[in-house]
Amino acid sequence: MSKFIFGGAYVLAMAVTLAPAAQAEPKFYLGGGLAYSGAVSKHEPDAPLEAENNGNLTGLGVTGGVRFGNPGLFYGAEIDTDFNIGGELTARFNGRSCADGFAIGPYMCSQTATVRARAMIGTEVQGYELFGTLGYAVLFGDQAIAGNGITAPVSVGGITYGIGAQTAMGAGKIRTEVIWDNLETIISSPSTANPIWNSTTAKVSYIIEF
Repeated sequence: MSKFIFGGAYVLAMAVTLAPAAQAEPKFYLGGGLAYSGAVSKHEPDAPLEAENNGNLTGLGVTGGVRFGNPGLFYGAEIDTDFNIGGELTARFNGRSCADGFAIGPYMCSQTATVRARAMIGTEVQGYELFGTLGYAVLFGDQAIAGNGITAPVSVGGITYGIGAQTAMGAGKIRTEVIWDNLETIISSPSTANPIWNSTTAKVSYIIEF
């Protein structure tokens, strides 16, 4: 995992170091959108399928960042956050959720928010800006701690990466992207277990530069 984190840091360093030579003025941007995720959580990476929670989540996204360069090659760094507004995970073998009063293991039950700090690099092709992202993400949510559905706050971190495209629309840009979050490092947990979170997110945002 460390090689991916160092890779993201390298891309970000290149963005800061090389971009001013191509474009003197940075472009700041801010936007919002909708996200739809498919997620899986286990109490540890090698846990059997019956000790797995999965489900689909809907979120509101907020993205802000800075970019340098020109249409041929641009670099940037951004903070991307998704706030859950609907959906929770359910046990794979019986479809029940922690909110139903059912939780058999220290897997994660729900997502409150996911915050991503990531570097971006891309190029323009026939009016579309194609880009890739790489960085570190932290998810805040709830973890099952007892079989009767008792939960407690938990946060996990790990690698995030994605691909996307954006193009001009009105006063801003419409962006579509796919984001993969592989979060396997405990930051804060009420137990000694190591619950993990893996998700794939499709996201559409509207971005305004200023």
